[in-house]
Amino acid sequence: ESAEPRVGPMQEHSEVEGPSRLVSEQRQLEVARAAVARGRYPEAIAVLRRASTRFEAGVLAEERDALLIEALVRQGEAEEAQSRAVSFARAYPGSLYRGRVERLVREAGRAP
Repeated sequence: ESAEPRVGPMQEHSEVEGPSRLVSEQRQLEVARAAVARGRYPEAIAVLRRASTRFEAGVLAEERDALLIEALVRQGEAEEAQSRAVSFARAYPGSLYRGRVERLVREAGRAP
């Protein structure tokens, strides 16, 4: 066995790594937000899924998850968006993004 200590998810946010990790997380969201604005939904979804893996418990997880739901709705992936919206409501019951997420999913349900 390796003598290297194992790093758990909570340990990834050490004070030394914190600021640069947050900047990296924020950049990923900016890239995804720009892709959504340009209608490049598959690109946004891919960026956000990678960010979900890399920054699972990231500071910006709530915003990332809301943006992923938006990108999924816009891409026509209503079923996955709905499933993620249910999880979002459970994970972030007081979220400022909750109303937007609910509207997006409701609108997607009415789409042809």
